[in-house]
Amino acid sequence: MFEFSILLEACNPEKKHWRSYFVASGKDLLGDWVVEVSYGRIGARGHRKTKVCADQEAAREEVLKCLERRVNAPKRLGVPYKVKSIACPENSAPSFWCPPELLQANILQNKQQLI
Repeated sequence: MFEFSILLEACNPEKKHWRSYFVASGKDLLGDWVVEVSYGRIGARGHRKTKVCADQEAAREEVLKCLERRVNAPKRLGVPYKVKSIACPENSAPSFWCPPELLQANILQNKQQLI
């Protein structure tokens, strides 16, 4: 069902922030584009919102709008969101769905963890 999905987590033990954010987009059984967002404290039930979009471009814009706020997390939470998992079709790049700042920050963090 989902063409794109991403799971983000932000953990700041000092401030007791343990946040999870999941965004997925794809077509439902009726062929409508749907964007589903789940968020909340890691391990808790959390909240879920679903929005029906007119087409793939509208769904993409909705996903970008949701993820752009996650880019500013260090200002609010003290730590950035880290990409825990991402899934998209082979013919589509994650950069089509995600803000470049979010992907770039996670690429840099992963390189630092490897060094």
